[in-house]
Amino acid sequence: MSLSVITPGLLWLLLLLPAFWVFAWLTRQVNLVRLGPRRFAALIALRSLMIAALVLALAGAQLVRPVDDTAVVFLIDGSDSVSPALREQALNYVNESLATSEAGDQAAVVIFGADAAVERAPGPATPIRRLSSLVFSERTDIADAIQLGLALLPAEAQKRMVLLSDGGENEGRAVESARLAAARGVPISVVPLRAVPGPDVLISGFEAPARAREQQMLPLAVTINSGVAGPAQLEIFADDALVATETVDLTVGTNRFTVDIAAGEAGFRRFAARITADSDTEPLNNRAATFTEVQGPPRILLIAAAPDRAEPLRAALTAAGLRPEVIDPALTPVAPAELRQYAAVALVDVPASAVSNEAQRALVSYVENQGGGLLMIGGTDSFGAGGWRRSPIAPILPVDLDPPRPDERPDLALALVIDRSGSMASAAGDGSGRTKLSLAREAVYQATLGLAGNDQLAVIAFDDLPQTVLPLQPLPDVLAIEEALSLVSDGGGTNIRAGIASAAEIIGPAEARIKHVILLTDGQDSNNYGDLIDQLRESDVTITIVSIGVGANPVLTDLAQRGGGAFYSVESATDVPQIFLEETVRVAQRDIVEGVFTPALAVAAPPVRNLGALPSLRGYNNSGPRPAARTLLATAEGAPILAIWQRGLGRTLAWTSDLKGQWAGDWITWEQFPRFAAGLVDAVLPPPAAIGSHWRRVPRPVKRRSMFLSAMTPVCRPLPPQLRAGWLGRTAKDGP
Repeated sequence: MSLSVITPGLLWLLLLLPAFWVFAWLTRQVNLVRLGPRRFAALIALRSLMIAALVLALAGAQLVRPVDDTAVVFLIDGSDSVSPALREQALNYVNESLATSEAGDQAAVVIFGADAAVERAPGPATPIRRLSSLVFSERTDIADAIQLGLALLPAEAQKRMVLLSDGGENEGRAVESARLAAARGVPISVVPLRAVPGPDVLISGFEAPARAREQQMLPLAVTINSGVAGPAQLEIFADDALVATETVDLTVGTNRFTVDIAAGEAGFRRFAARITADSDTEPLNNRAATFTEVQGPPRILLIAAAPDRAEPLRAALTAAGLRPEVIDPALTPVAPAELRQYAAVALVDVPASAVSNEAQRALVSYVENQGGGLLMIGGTDSFGAGGWRRSPIAPILPVDLDPPRPDERPDLALALVIDRSGSMASAAGDGSGRTKLSLAREAVYQATLGLAGNDQLAVIAFDDLPQTVLPLQPLPDVLAIEEALSLVSDGGGTNIRAGIASAAEIIGPAEARIKHVILLTDGQDSNNYGDLIDQLRESDVTITIVSIGVGANPVLTDLAQRGGGAFYSVESATDVPQIFLEETVRVAQRDIVEGVFTPALAVAAPPVRNLGALPSLRGYNNSGPRPAARTLLATAEGAPILAIWQRGLGRTLAWTSDLKGQWAGDWITWEQFPRFAAGLVDAVLPPPAAIGSHWRRVPRPVKRRSMFLSAMTPVCRPLPPQLRAGWLGRTAKDGP
């Protein structure tokens, strides 16, 4: 055991002890008379110890006890650049090292590729039979493996890490993680996994027909060059799903095999081939891929909140010879590759909240990067009324969801008054574990999706006392709203009058065409605020009341009517966010315009060319034209009814009326409707000349040889020759 000091310079403060002793000697006569010799000596000794202890604490003095146990984390490269033979060699190396461990030593094993996984947590150093952890093997991130290894090392042991890799990282920066390990006193030993030149098996060609018919059997031709004769396993994948496995006998030289695979339904199909042979020493060249265009009626994906909203469009597309498929928004694919099988995707009167952000981003990539077509069909839950403002989809639409105003005066000043009393901390009733208050925060965010950029918003929370969470201001950005809502937590009692009074003070003087208050409460309070509601009405401020649960005060309905607003009673708080959005849209009187009109032909282009006289419509989603988009149909005021534009490699289309009969009843009974509906889809499909498929090899991720050994010289060192003679080069037990 030894003493170490973190800040030795502070030990100079120990010179205070002689000064204290001199002072005590000079004042000894007084202290001896008052305390006596023994008590005076004890006092001097105690105070000396206190001064010494304080100085040693400031200097960071600590007793270091030698540690006899060693903890080692083995980091094994599981990427494609390491062949199965090399991986088996690494496993044998680990087991040989584990055999030299002593009682009390610990070992952990981490397998890594693009990510890292714990094969074995720190524990007794027993042999490992096989490696079973699965990682994404097409990339190599040594830095992530080192960081995971550091996290696994126990505190009370000598710490080491052993990296077994070929050093071919193509993710992260291993040097930086190694420096972090060095700063923590953890040495990293490197065991290079270098392939011994030997036989190689590689796919030199993979061919498929450029085009095929639906359900046709496709002959996939695989050319394999082999340096050794023997059995191998050939796997065929269609759209990343394994569809065929064959055992083939390889001969030295060029081998050619043909596998027949069903083409499947219309769309682009991606086929991949992979060869696996025990004698192969270079796995990076064992895979190839190609594309085939399967021709047939285009498949169209219709995403609708309710099947009846998409039924007229589905029937019209079917009559036109297309192949529509209707799904619930919750089933929207979240990967662009899953959308590639469809020629176009239509969002049919579906709110943004019903489509996950991941699915929305996939749709954006599907359009911009893969050349897909996207249609948004209007209705009461679409465009701005459906909360699509500030969504990932909004920027790629050919219409502006914030239509221009005749003046700069704000359309709406909205105050949201949220009950945060203790009763709001109870469960929301949807089985998710969320509280009423958490859904109230979400409701505030949903309400902002119904606001335009220069509308004004205020948020007040109340329990016994009101709290202005967000002062009245032009609509702030999402981060500011989230930061403000994070300050709202459940509190004490329920004082609705205090919340409404605070809202009245804020929104009363506001300059806006419409001034509105939405009160959210569980209603468990007296009705002593009727006079405030009357005062709000006199100031042209309306109020809507949303009550959660069954214990609400029954007079809330009458109070909402007195306030010129609406009353919503919901048993489950999960309905509240959508109610807030719908109520904001209703009072703003901006996103939905109803009334009979006949759209004007702005550009005589498909899909409206040569259709004859157009039927009338009874409503539409209000929006603004985009300068770069083509508006084909418009209202007399210039609001787009049908618009289209190019976005990246694909196209998007907006039909701002509905296709379910509420507004477009005359259209869906029109004899030209199937032709018109098919024209909508055709307008977003790429021209036939742009659709091509060719055979190609898909390159593997580039492995940059990081020269880990040389680059890490200051912090990493090769294993010593005596490694197998002792537990990883065990050194004298001189502390961690």
